[in-house]
Amino acid sequence: MASAVHHDFIFRGPLKVEDVVKLGNQLSTEAASLLCKELLFTNTNVIDRVVLGQLRDDLTDGADGHFFATDERTDFRAAGCRFDIPANIETGNGKPETEKAALRGIVRDSLFYGVMNGTLHPILKIYEDNLIKFLEYMLLLLLLTGAQPDQLSERPRADHTRHPDGAVGELASITHVNDGPNVRNVVIMDGRVTIITPNRFRGAKTSLLYRSPWPVVSKLLVVYLVSVRPFFATLAADHPIARSGRLFEDENEPSFQWSTQRYREIVRRETQARLGKSLTIEKINSVLVRHLKAVEPELVAPGMMAVVSDVVLD
Repeated sequence: MASAVHHDFIFRGPLKVEDVVKLGNQLSTEAASLLCKELLFTNTNVIDRVVLGQLRDDLTDGADGHFFATDERTDFRAAGCRFDIPANIETGNGKPETEKAALRGIVRDSLFYGVMNGTLHPILKIYEDNLIKFLEYMLLLLLLTGAQPDQLSERPRADHTRHPDGAVGELASITHVNDGPNVRNVVIMDGRVTIITPNRFRGAKTSLLYRSPWPVVSKLLVVYLVSVRPFFATLAADHPIARSGRLFEDENEPSFQWSTQRYREIVRRETQARLGKSLTIEKINSVLVRHLKAVEPELVAPGMMAVVSDVVLD
């Protein structure tokens, strides 16, 4: 995959370049397949059709509910990221007719049929499971391809579950929509998806961290936010994923976002399955910091180097 090749140079140090490229390739390929077949209901890989350069985002618009998918200057169909999912259900991607009929019923009578007594219809539950799996892939891909370490563990606690300020892992807490006083983290800048977060590393010279994931990862995220999430919201409007401005929402957590423990488990599980060895967020952080030190040393805060020095890499 071209996007991975362009980023080979990012990963130096104890974790092999080939390992990370392999992991990024596998995850992005599987995420694209899952998005197209199970969430958009098409056998065609439509991700390459997305034209990021056509997306617009008014970064000065702080209105509640605003984000790039609400910017009226963008023709999202022309940009290749808006899809008619109900129409795709009709044409299908090899789904059994019984499943397609159930999906049609949910779309037709979503307020009454999709969610009954607070419980998802079994077919919609399958859709939810696939959606959550896709988001798990995206969380790991944002960590791997954003070229900045996650700030959850500058000084990890003994139980490795919380940052000293009580916040959960940084990437697990990002938002894509303005929500009251909270300005979104996911924006479009110069035709690129960019994730902007406060720079909390000790001794940082800049107040903000900027992440621009691989183009394929950016396209996956754009299609999800423009097409999949709104479609799911029409079927289950009260679902946490549908109503929240957080990318990784969990109403059962005190912070209403995925816990650090869940974040860590995703990293362990997916790296073990694909690389045959279980990695941690800290090990991936270490590689990202080593790269940053090599190419932009002025951006490496002392707190970032603490991440590297405190981690033992196998």
